Formats: sequence, structure tokens, C-alpha cells
Amino acid sequence: MWKVVNGTTGYTTMDKNIVIFYVPGAYGSYIAWIIERFNTQRKQFSPAIVDNPLQSDGSAHAHASYCKVENMRSVTEFLSNQEFPEWGYKIWAGWPVDEHNTLDQCIEQTLEQMNNDDRLIVVSRDTIMGAGISWLNASTKLTKQRWYDSLDISSDDELVDAFAQELSQRHFNYVNDRKFIDVSINELLFARPESLLMVVKLLGFDICDKPLFTEVSVAQRKAQSSVTIMKNILSGKHDDSVDPAVASIVSYIKE
Repeated sequence: MWKVVNGTTGYTTMDKNIVIFYVPGAYGSYIAWIIERFNTQRKQFSPAIVDNPLQSDGSAHAHASYCKVENMRSVTEFLSNQEFPEWGYKIWAGWPVDEHNTLDQCIEQTLEQMNNDDRLIVVSRDTIMGAGISWLNASTKLTKQRWYDSLDISSDDELVDAFAQELSQRHFNYVNDRKFIDVSINELLFARPESLLMVVKLLGFDICDKPLFTEVSVAQRKAQSSVTIMKNILSGKHDDSVDPAVASIVSYIKE
């Protein structure tokens, strides 16, 4: 279905599905906020997107808290839903990998179901640094019960094995598809702010309010205690930590 989204310029766009695959703690809500707040198409409509989504824990949950651990059925239902908001796109964000589908399979199945204007973003954790950051984020930004439920565990004793499983699920094959966008945690935390806004462009939107994003991204990076902790872990400064999430990473690295 085609619709006019800007009566002043006369350009048109097709309704768009945006799917974001990310494990809890891997900044999916932050990416969703970037997409929503800094595209000119969404800015024309109410309600307005919050200018600063940051909470005291460094999360972007003042915008939204997705953090869904679902399955491919949920993604399929989202893509088959033909009801779109007036700004012409909708977002699904979460983690669909389970015992039935690897990340590669989830990517392949999602791209097969998408139209040409739809986009799939995968937040990659291609280094131990990135994987550890998302792990620590999840341990502090979710309740313990919610985090353990997402990992399908019930006690601290299972954390080392769960972290090993997280690492085994993070890799995926090269994808040659214009609908696919790979954004790494390292890029989100260490790349120049203006380069991160390119994800808005890759989705087919024009970018707005660049100075605001630079301001918020500086504050967001300062609030990521998980980055400092991971740097210390990798330099051997957290060997005696009593925090279960930190200790599980240390134990895994020592093994």
C-alpha cells in the first residue's frame, strides 16, 4: 500500500517493517530510539519521540523497553500484520533464537518473508568485549528473574554455561541482501556519533537533529559502566569479583 507521507514535498513511501535482532543488553531500545527520533518522516506525527531516552542505569528505556526473548513465530506474526501507524513503519525488536532456530536460520527466514522496503537490523557481538558488555547490561538493566528467564536458567551456578551458550549463538554467516543491516556493539559505543545516524539513512529516511544526537550519545557512553568493567576483566582486574555476572565472565575466560 502506497501513501503520501509529506504533502509539502510530495514524496511517497511504502509501508515498512523494521526488525531488530538483539539479545537483552545489546542496545536494541537505543537503536529503536535513534530510528524513531532522528528520521524526518516520524517527526511530522504525534506523539513526539522523547529527546533524551536515557535512564540512570544507562539504558534507553525512557523511550521503550523491548527486550523480548521470543521466537520466529512472533516475527512472522509481526511481518504478516498489515496494520501500520500513520507514519508508515513499525518496529519489532527482540531475540528470536531458540532451540529450534539458530541466528542464521532466523536471519534467513526473516529476509525471505520481507518485502523489498523492509529492513532487518542485527546487533552483532563480534568480540568478547561486545558480548561481555551486553551480558553485564542485561544483568543490571533487567530484574534478576527476568534475566534468568531470558537465559532459561534458575541459579547463579548456571551462569558460566549460559554465557558460553551466549557466545556460541552470536556468530552468523555473511549476508548479501540489501534488506540486511549489521550494527555492532563496538560501533554503537565507540564510533563517531554522526556515523551511527547512517542507520536512519539505510532505512530509507532523511536524518534530522544531528546536534541533539551527538549530545545524547556522549552522555549515553559515559553512563555505560559495563564498558569499564569489561576493560578491567580483560586486563585481569576483576578476578575476585563477587558479582555473579562478572564472575561468570571471569570464570569463562579462565577456562
